[in-house]
Amino acid sequence: MTDIDIDTDGFEDVLSDFEQLENDVAGDDTWLIGTGVEYAIFLESGTRDMDPKPFLQPVVNEVNALGVRGFLARHTRVDIADLDDADALVKALATGMERRIKEIITIKGLIDTGTLRASIKAFKNGTPSDLLTEDDVDPVAEAGVEVGV
Repeated sequence: MTDIDIDTDGFEDVLSDFEQLENDVAGDDTWLIGTGVEYAIFLESGTRDMDPKPFLQPVVNEVNALGVRGFLARHTRVDIADLDDADALVKALATGMERRIKEIITIKGLIDTGTLRASIKAFKNGTPSDLLTEDDVDPVAEAGVEVGV
């Protein structure tokens, strides 16, 4: 991790050192975690005919409740002390969240064909257009097999 060296001789020095520390630990990477499966929003939020079965929000709640260090300790094999920079930390958190979302989908029995679980993915510097849809993960669609009467 980053070494922290803060000069406490004066208020201006402390502010300057904190700004430098922020620049030192700031990373360039962002991660997008989610799914492009159309029915996912209805499971997550519910409808007027169906109670919500959230699988994304509980993971965000866990990260908030446990903190990043606690979440990583509970749901990954990553020791935060072994990470070299902010980008490595964010990658570990994103992949841990991806794994945890898939666990919740399994626990709640939200797998009908496995499409939803297979579509959950963490993308480095991703955009919503990167999210996987049913067609991206459906084995029947990939094989080109048409189903019909």
